[in-house]
Amino acid sequence: MPKNEEDGAFSDVLYRDLTNRGKFKRLLWMDLFIVGYIVYILLHEDISNLIKGLFISLFILLGVISTVHAWLRMKKDPK
Repeated sequence: MPKNEEDGAFSDVLYRDLTNRGKFKRLLWMDLFIVGYIVYILLHEDISNLIKGLFISLFILLGVISTVHAWLRMKKDPK
């Protein structure tokens, strides 16, 4: 984004903030889609309920951890 005299530093900060939010939302939707797809596959396969529960819990936990990690990294370094 080019810097103009009238825009100043505020527009750069606003642009960075909006770009980071977009990245975070895309990551969140991607995690939710992957977890949903894995849950759909596991529910339609013929395996025991214990294994289904373990896989679902594992993938949900991994999705939550990666999303929180990305959010914390975004908050720490908003570049």
